[in-house]
Amino acid sequence: MAALFNFESKQCLTVSIDDFYLTKVEQDALAEKTRNPLLRFRGNAGSHDLSLLEKTLASLKYWTGAVRVPRYNKSLHCGRGDRETIDNWTIVEEQPDVVILEGWMLGFSPLADKTIEEIEAHEVGIADVNSNLKEYKAVHENVDVWIVLTVEDAEMVRDWRLEAEQRMRKSGKPAMTDKEVDEFVSMYMPAYRTYLANLYEDGPDSMPSHVPLLKIPVNRSRFPTDPDALKNDVRSD
Repeated sequence: MAALFNFESKQCLTVSIDDFYLTKVEQDALAEKTRNPLLRFRGNAGSHDLSLLEKTLASLKYWTGAVRVPRYNKSLHCGRGDRETIDNWTIVEEQPDVVILEGWMLGFSPLADKTIEEIEAHEVGIADVNSNLKEYKAVHENVDVWIVLTVEDAEMVRDWRLEAEQRMRKSGKPAMTDKEVDEFVSMYMPAYRTYLANLYEDGPDSMPSHVPLLKIPVNRSRFPTDPDALKNDVRSD
């Protein structure tokens, strides 16, 4: 997408919600404090520095000068990851025409407390995640256009994460073992099971009716499976 925007002479910046994970020290402190199995490592709502994310998005949108965009290195600490030092952040010298913010959990809508109490019975730790998710509303409200990639089976992400770690290992970077990948992805699955259906059916959290939404189904190979998706699932004025 960035290449296409650049081809159209648009300055495009890509930012991932992953870039705003807590530092490893902060994440370790969160895990120790909560003792929540879903917050042991980065990933779920509550493991991001939302203040930094909101400040960065505002700086890009309401331009006042050069902006430093944080970057996260997933290969550090044997694949456990950590935020890069500020010297390794991306310096944006010119205001971009388009900012692509991507992230696996963007758009998830928190559920009612009573509903979460019932889910917590078999998805241990999801109540804390749901409470944390309420703090992401300001980020969601900042989005001008939504693109949601839909999958038939969320279990695909296990294979995708495994492939990503194997690529890092082949490139000479530290990476998680296959067993560590399985444990890591297992922390994401309760949120997928809890929130994905609502995202697909009702759209992203806090999305005004005038904001365009494009849903694109993708298969295990990450290719679109419905050539008509681009024209059938667009919602806009």
